[in-house]
Amino acid sequence: MGDAVGRGVVLVMSLWDDHDARMQWLDGIMPPGSTKEGSMRGSCDPNGGDPDQIENQYPNSNVKFSNIRTGEIGSTYLDAVHDASYTVNLKDVVDKVLI
Repeated sequence: MGDAVGRGVVLVMSLWDDHDARMQWLDGIMPPGSTKEGSMRGSCDPNGGDPDQIENQYPNSNVKFSNIRTGEIGSTYLDAVHDASYTVNLKDVVDKVLI
């Protein structure tokens, strides 16, 4: 991700479900029933996340994203305005994390 930040990145937010893997790739066991190292990806019920059930139970699901801010790290909240000496170079932060 360090190099990508230097080229620019795009924030994407969405509301969706997963008919193929029932979101287990994110928070459950993948592949289903596996006990191999790395297959446990979270504590979600392996029988949960049935998109048909969720879509029937919540047919009008929607999402509203608000108060989204962009800017240099530390610049998008009120305290940052009062502390002009606080600046962070995102690339420096990412480079340190990736070392």
